[in-house]
Amino acid sequence: MPTYTTTAGVNALLPDGYGPLVIQSTLDESVFARIATTVTTGSAEYRIPIVAVDPTASWVAEGAEITPSDPTFQELVVTPAEGRRVDDHQPGAGE
Repeated sequence: MPTYTTTAGVNALLPDGYGPLVIQSTLDESVFARIATTVTTGSAEYRIPIVAVDPTASWVAEGAEITPSDPTFQELVVTPAEGRRVDDHQPGAGE
């Protein structure tokens, strides 16, 4: 998909190969992009599991029975906006 650019007095289409060159070099230099996890999905929702309550841990006397406990999980449902990235540099981009 071509990208439109506007420069004083110049309107042109960039070939598809130019956009990734600019974007990738910017992402390589970004501290946040280095630690971020990028997820590509074609579905309308993306579900992220979250540990809401950790299992309990405690010291147990030698020979005593260990009482097992399980973590409690919740889910965060993210609905991506079509054609936009959450990291767009526009007011309200993540809303």
